[in-house]
Amino acid sequence: MSAEERQKILQLVEDGKITADEAILLIRALDEHEQSEDWDSSDEGDW
Repeated sequence: MSAEERQKILQLVEDGKITADEAILLIRALDEHEQSEDWDSSDEGDW
């Protein structure tokens, strides 16, 4: 996740559109998704 994406999420918290807890969940989910994409792409062609 880029710093810009994190900043956008923090801005949503500041604007009252999401809670801090929701922001944490969102950041974690996006980080996990990014990691799974990295893992999937590194596994291509092994079969």
